Amino acid sequence: MTTYFPVCVLCGNTIKRVETDTDIEWHANRTPARECPNGAGYHTPELQRPLNEVMEFDHVIRVNVDGTVSDSPLDPYFDLHVVEVTEGHWVDEFSIPEGWDLLRGYTGQYSYSGPVMHQSEYIGGRMAEHILGTPGDYVALVVESEDLHDWRPANEHNGDGSAEWCRACGDVQDADNKDSLCHGGEPAGWAVAFKPLEA
Repeated sequence: MTTYFPVCVLCGNTIKRVETDTDIEWHANRTPARECPNGAGYHTPELQRPLNEVMEFDHVIRVNVDGTVSDSPLDPYFDLHVVEVTEGHWVDEFSIPEGWDLLRGYTGQYSYSGPVMHQSEYIGGRMAEHILGTPGDYVALVVESEDLHDWRPANEHNGDGSAEWCRACGDVQDADNKDSLCHGGEPAGWAVAFKPLEA
């Protein structure tokens, strides 16, 4: 099992998470949080390896009470999809195990505060701070998309004029799939699922 320890980005000391009556503080070698040796004030935690790299897709990690990060013994199953029910209108269809939830409110997408992060976003900033400061199990997951078929004229694909074909998945249109959803498009984005540590 690999364990990553938080280090102070200002002084380089290994630090640990300590809950006080009023807040969470990070202490290094019994040095209070307010006494970072470089004179800048508080210790500032960061993992030895960036959290975005540690949290590979489908790899469940555990943030321990002391602030260390290790592999989680859990292996839950998730099914995250967004479905285009009419053109431009999407509905979330998330199947997650009992006791788990999805982080929300961390995406920078305009007028959206749900759990689906844009593909260009990564685990950093406020999201990383929240994860490292909140003990529990976490996993980054791809959110697949199921949208309407992008039907194209037959002569653009097979040339025999028999049927239209979908540019995204390659299916040839027939009576059974004309109004079905396409599974061949790009992923809608990604999300982070979490489960608090049980006391």
